[in-house]
Amino acid sequence: MFGYLALAVLISGSLIGSWTDIKIREVSNWLSFGLIFSMLAIRLGQGLYLGQYGYLFETASAGLFFLALGVILFYSGQWGGADWKLLTAYGIGFGSLWGEFHPIFEPIWPFYLTLLMNILIVSVLYTLPLALFYAFRNKKVLAKCRKAVGRNENLAILLGFGVSAIAVFYTGESVLWVFAVLPPLYALSKFLHPIESTYLTKLKTINELVEFDIPVKDLKVAGKLIISSKGPNGMTPANLKELKKLAKAKKITGTMRVKWGFPLAPAFPIGLAISLIFGDFVIALAAL
Repeated sequence: MFGYLALAVLISGSLIGSWTDIKIREVSNWLSFGLIFSMLAIRLGQGLYLGQYGYLFETASAGLFFLALGVILFYSGQWGGADWKLLTAYGIGFGSLWGEFHPIFEPIWPFYLTLLMNILIVSVLYTLPLALFYAFRNKKVLAKCRKAVGRNENLAILLGFGVSAIAVFYTGESVLWVFAVLPPLYALSKFLHPIESTYLTKLKTINELVEFDIPVKDLKVAGKLIISSKGPNGMTPANLKELKKLAKAKKITGTMRVKWGFPLAPAFPIGLAISLIFGDFVIALAAL
């Protein structure tokens, strides 16, 4: 009962968030934090109903792990602010597999690892083709993409693959191939940056700007930095107020180009659905 309730709440909220992420590249904080507290309430409600609280430790651990990972991805510029909040909600709600669900390929490790890998795989599958399409349209952008992935990243990919291959050979555990996936995902995120800064931008009027928008270029007035393009948090309400004053005083133009990025929110409900119905991609590959 509680598993179906958690699924209904999380999927419904995620679909709304996916729509707004696609349309305006924003997921409301009310929605993101609402999902986090809803998952906490449902998990606690199950504990009170059954009188069993031991599993809450696993749920809390998964939520904290997803929170830490999401914050790292956010402050390293890989993800947006809404993505780490959604990831936290998913970690709390489905850090462990509810008894109501029975995937075809059941994971042999904690369910949150299956969920995480499936979300990352889905995000790659629908962003990579579009990224390659943009990259090959412009040789200069393609050259920047190649330079973005440095020698160290290429070595990390080869090292990750080599270590995983050796581990699989000596242990017979095919699931260890998962460690070969992480370095390429990091390299892919760096590969996408030149594409995002060239193609995935939008010109907005100052009045259309919203909190968390990130400008493509630093904005300076009389040598003073007003808003940085490097900060992961983007614009604050104070920044927006100041920009409107500057535009009214004709000290800046009435428009600003901001980063538009790839919408990642849809990967969360799709990844969850695959995890609950199909199961673990890595286990499925190992079974071939």
